[in-house]
Amino acid sequence: MTFNLIATPWLPVRRLSGRRETVTPAGIVGDFEDNPVVDLDFGRPDFEGAVSEFLIGLLSVAWPPQNDEEWAARWQTPPAPAKLEAVLQPLVCAFDLDGPGPRCFQDADPLEKEKEKPLRQLLIEAPGANTLSNNADLFQKRGEVDFTQAETAAALIALQSYAPSGGAGHRTSLRGGGPLTTLVQLARRRDGEAVTTLWDRLWPNVLCRDHGPPKPLGERTFPWLGPTRTSSRGQVTTPEHGPNLVFFACPRRIRLVFDAEGRPSGYRTFRHGANYDAAVWRHPLSPYYQTKDKGLSPRHPQSGPATYRDWLGIAYGSDERAEVVKQARKRFRQARKRGGEGTFSVLAFGYDMDNMKARGWVQQEVPVYPLSGDQKPEDYHANIATAVEAAKAAAESLRDLAQIARFGEEGADGSVTLPKDLKPETCHSLALVLWADSEGAFRLLLQEAAEDGSRWDAIREDFFKELRIQAFRIYNAEIDDEALADRYPVRLARARHGLALAFSPNKTRYSFKLRGKSLPNRVWKALGFEPLQPKGKKEKAA
Repeated sequence: MTFNLIATPWLPVRRLSGRRETVTPAGIVGDFEDNPVVDLDFGRPDFEGAVSEFLIGLLSVAWPPQNDEEWAARWQTPPAPAKLEAVLQPLVCAFDLDGPGPRCFQDADPLEKEKEKPLRQLLIEAPGANTLSNNADLFQKRGEVDFTQAETAAALIALQSYAPSGGAGHRTSLRGGGPLTTLVQLARRRDGEAVTTLWDRLWPNVLCRDHGPPKPLGERTFPWLGPTRTSSRGQVTTPEHGPNLVFFACPRRIRLVFDAEGRPSGYRTFRHGANYDAAVWRHPLSPYYQTKDKGLSPRHPQSGPATYRDWLGIAYGSDERAEVVKQARKRFRQARKRGGEGTFSVLAFGYDMDNMKARGWVQQEVPVYPLSGDQKPEDYHANIATAVEAAKAAAESLRDLAQIARFGEEGADGSVTLPKDLKPETCHSLALVLWADSEGAFRLLLQEAAEDGSRWDAIREDFFKELRIQAFRIYNAEIDDEALADRYPVRLARARHGLALAFSPNKTRYSFKLRGKSLPNRVWKALGFEPLQPKGKKEKAA
């Protein structure tokens, strides 16, 4: 019997009660009132992220709302499983995973001349041949993996959606290797509590139909329904070949192999799959940034711990946020009119890639608050950007002055300098601690500024005080003045004085530069304040 991604129950899910079961895509809205599905349950965040995008793609091509009112009505009252099954029925013929006909997310050519590879190599973090030969698979472990049909489908979708560089001729995904995805999530009230169901994580990311009747579904949406698009002669695939390809792109030429019982046993692959020009595609679930020479480019997760410094490109500020995020506020207002919870959030995730190597999976949830009164989103976002800049100034000042305390070289004239060979990232762990420990204050700032923008001066001053408290607490915990005072009194004094200057709101006659940046009032100025005249002193008359 053919394994079909629309008709076959293959999605492992978890319901509100904790019960686990397997459903079809139409089954994700089953028993919605009493025990709704709250999440996918593959046990791997990359599978769950990629399959969530796949389900959003299905809804986007099969049942896009005409306008925001229709979108809000379907959010408030999700369709019955029978209704959603009828909506998805026209797509069944395009989503066989096996069988003699077109196979979803696979090549039209059986690729029988190619050597069969183990299924584990579908995993983005699977070690390559060079890693195995060098016995260097410390993070990416070798060994066989027994995949079910459902896990094989999820791995295939994840690879086509997030494909990293795979060597000569093996193409990256439509958004490059390991793109950043941002999904809007809404919450609804259930028995007095805020609950986010799987429907609340999928439907908010389905955009309204641009105009006109639904477009016929074929190879311009599902590329495996036609001849395989290749790039062996430099061909490039652009939105002119079908804008809905964003959800179903196939940069890798892959053909699954099944045994006599229909179980997946391996796959074959070949070079020169479709080459998607990331500079001309706009994926609605990804934020973009402006490059110097290539225009807009999709964002990718950064290495290191995720902090609120990343939230600007995800949920706040620029027009380069994902399209679904840019539309979220007006949709949120529609949802609140229909009983939506007081907040929504943006779930950001993706692989942190180093070329072909997966260093880790990054995922964080960013809160977004409704704006009160006639407050303009652009004014609110500008204030948030100012607060992030102040936190950046605080973190860098803490790092740099900890370097002075630990490694500063004292001159005969009383000066203190940093060793020329000292790496700038030395003591960076202290900056990361500051980002983490001030996140609670930043969340409070987000909420209070959204509730009453007229209080911004007081709100940012409270945030400044919290940054200063946290910075000195971290500095005092890490720098042992008593143990070092006898040997390095000058550099310790300079470091502590410099930190005080960086967090001082008052005007000062001292000139103190470190790494080419002036320290006095640095954090206070980053928040947009002018330095204050110290109490008890008056400005000289002009």
